[in-house]
Amino acid sequence: MIRRTTAIFFSSALVLFMAAGCTTFFDSEFPDDDDEGGDAPGCSAYCAEFVDTCSGIEDDYSGFADCVDFCTNAAQWDAGSFDDVGNNTVGCRIYHAQFAASEAPQVHCYHAGITGGDVCGNWCANYCHLAESICTGENAIFDNAEQCFTACRDIDDTGTSGDTSGDTIQCRMYHLTAAYRSPGASAGHCGHASPVSLSGVCGD
Repeated sequence: MIRRTTAIFFSSALVLFMAAGCTTFFDSEFPDDDDEGGDAPGCSAYCAEFVDTCSGIEDDYSGFADCVDFCTNAAQWDAGSFDDVGNNTVGCRIYHAQFAASEAPQVHCYHAGITGGDVCGNWCANYCHLAESICTGENAIFDNAEQCFTACRDIDDTGTSGDTSGDTIQCRMYHLTAAYRSPGASAGHCGHASPVSLSGVCGD
C-alpha cells in the first residue's frame, strides 16, 4: 500500500513538473503579441490594425513590415494607452485605426497615420518629434524642441498629407519621412523639411 501511494505521488509530481516546464517553454517561445512588454500598445498591434483597415485610404506605409520599421525606428512614438484619443502616441493611432473599421475611415485613418492628422498630437508636436528623431547629427534642423515649436507656429498647416511641395507643415512632414526612407538623400530631405526650406521645395 505504501509503495502504491508513493508511486502515485511521484507520478503526480512528474506530471506537474512536466506541465510547468511546458508552460515555461511555450511562454518563452510564444510571448504576448505586445511588442513593448506588459499591456502597453506596441508597433506590431498598431501596424496590423492600420494596414488591415487603412490601406488604400491613408497609404503611409507600403505594408506591415514598413509600418513596423517606421514606427519602431523612425517615429519612436510613446506607447501611450489603448484609450488615448488625442496624443502623439501609438495608443492613439491604434484607437483611431480601430474606429476607422466601423465609422468614417477617411477621417480616422488620417488620425491614425504618421502625421496624426492634428488629432493624435497637433501638427507641431508631430513635426518636431519626427524632426528630432529623423534629422540628426549634421542633418539636424533644430538645436532643441523649444526652437522647433517656436518656428513651427508660423508654418501654414492647411496643406494635404503627402504634399511634396508648398509652404506647409504637411510638405515638411512628407520630406521628414522621405529622409528616413531614402538615407542617401536624407540631407536634402531634411533641408526641405526645415522652416526655411532648402531650394524652396516647401516654400512659396
